[in-house]
Amino acid sequence: MPLVVFIFLAAHALLCVDGCRSSQGNMHEQSSSRPSSQVRRARRLPLCLFVTTAAFVHANKVLTAQYFVWYLALLPLLLPRLTVRRRGLSNTCSGAGFMWLSTMANWLFFAYRLEFLGHDVWTALWVSSLAFFIASMSALAVIVRAHDECTDGSLRLS
Repeated sequence: MPLVVFIFLAAHALLCVDGCRSSQGNMHEQSSSRPSSQVRRARRLPLCLFVTTAAFVHANKVLTAQYFVWYLALLPLLLPRLTVRRRGLSNTCSGAGFMWLSTMANWLFFAYRLEFLGHDVWTALWVSSLAFFIASMSALAVIVRAHDECTDGSLRLS
């Protein structure tokens, strides 16, 4: 239960924290080039939905491959806002993607051996589950870091 609360608090923080650099002046003197607070929150909504769903799926007690559809279906909403090359995250993103795919394949291999072949692979499955969880959370962190909701050229989490 505390993990679920943490996930929703993290998503709330992503949604409410101002990621763009604010200009000097009061709230009524916003320039036309700077989007309003509601627009910035709306641009951050796909990221929050993706992060909340992915963290919930990977931190749940039961994890099967069909649950990946829950958050991978949200990825097309997120792709236009990912600035991997401009942020210098190409190698990091490639490494995180490779680690996620290889640890998932390892996890599915041991799950197959346990479920369908009946082999005693509990320890190997547990270790591969830990590695898969770490790789999944690392990939999620890279996606959050690569997300850019600003239109004025300023970068978030730089």
